[in-house]
Amino acid sequence: MPDRVERKGGRTRSAGGTARGGGDPDRGGRVLELRPIREGEIRPIPPYNLVATAYKPSHFPSRNVLLEDHVWYQALVYERTPLGVTMRAEGPVDDPLVKVTVHAERDPGPDLVSRLLKELAYRYGMTADLAPFYERFAGDDLLGPVIRRWRGMQVSASGSLFEFLVITVVLQNATVRRTAQMMDNLITHYGYPVVFAGKEMGALGGPELLDHATEDDLRRLKLGYRARTIRRLTDTFVRGGIDEIELRSLDTDALRKRLLSLHGVGPASVWYLLFEVFRRYDVFQHISPWEQKIFSRLLFGEELVPVDRIVELVTQRWAGWRMLAVHYLFEDLFWQRLQGTGPAWLDELVRL
Repeated sequence: MPDRVERKGGRTRSAGGTARGGGDPDRGGRVLELRPIREGEIRPIPPYNLVATAYKPSHFPSRNVLLEDHVWYQALVYERTPLGVTMRAEGPVDDPLVKVTVHAERDPGPDLVSRLLKELAYRYGMTADLAPFYERFAGDDLLGPVIRRWRGMQVSASGSLFEFLVITVVLQNATVRRTAQMMDNLITHYGYPVVFAGKEMGALGGPELLDHATEDDLRRLKLGYRARTIRRLTDTFVRGGIDEIELRSLDTDALRKRLLSLHGVGPASVWYLLFEVFRRYDVFQHISPWEQKIFSRLLFGEELVPVDRIVELVTQRWAGWRMLAVHYLFEDLFWQRLQGTGPAWLDELVRL
C-alpha cells in the first residue's frame, strides 16, 4: 500500500465564518460543533484494509468524507442525528481492529451508537469474507498482482441508499467538478455543516430534511432537471416505506426489480447500486462509455473495444466475482494515477 495518501474531501478548520442557508427550519443555518462522545471497536473479517476500503481514488471529492494521515473522517446523519465519525485501523490486515470515535452535539446514547457501529461495519465491508475470491484468483496473470497489492480492500458505500441514489442523480450528464458542486449545494442547504476533530465537513440530510425542499427550491441550487428526480425520490422514501435493511435480504433478481421501480434508477445505475450498496459481487452487465474506454485499454491494450467483447472476457475470466474483479483493477489504476505512476492515457479520459 502506498505510504503517502492524499487528502480527499473536507477541509481543516479555519477561523471564522458560518454556513449559508439550510433547509431545516429548526437548524437556522448554523455550523454544528460536535464533540467526541463515545468510542467503540469493530473487528472486521480478515484480511481487511481500512484505507483502501474507505478511500476510493476513482470517486469524486465530497465534503462529507476525508482521509488524512490514515484516519478516516465522515460526517453523516444517522437515525436523523447529525454525527461525526473517525475510524482508524489499529491492527494489521490479517488481524484487523478498527477504532471508532463518535462525535455529536449531545450523547445519542449507547443503543444508537451500537446500531451505528453495526451499520458502519456493513457499509465498509467489514462483515464480508473475501477469502474465496483471493484463493480463486491469486494466480491470475492480471488480477493476481493487484490482489497482492490491495489485499483486504472491500467495496464500500459510506452513505445510505438514499444518499447513494442522490449521488447517481447528480452524476447524470455532469463532469466530476459539476457533480461535486451540486452535492456541496445540497449539503449546505439541506444538510448539516459540522466541525469535529478540527475538520470542517458537511453531511447530507436524510429524506425527511430534503422533504422541506420544493422542486423550485432544488432548481435554485442549480440542479436543473435533476431537481424533479430528487424530489420524487424524496417522496418515495418519506411516504413509500423504503426499508434499506429489508432490501439487503432480497435475492439479486428481486432486489434489481425493486430498485428499478424507484424513480431515476435505470439500467445504467442499478448495477452500481447492487454492487456498492448491496454487495452483489457478480453484477457486470452495464459499462458506461468512459469506462468502456478504460477497460479497452486495460484489458485489451486497444483504444476502443465493443462492450459485449469486454463483458465476455470478464465473464470467462472472473465469473462469480466479475464486479469485484474489475473493481480491484479499476481502483488499482486510479491509485497509480494518484501516486503519479499511472498511464498518461487515463488523465485524458477522466473528466474533472
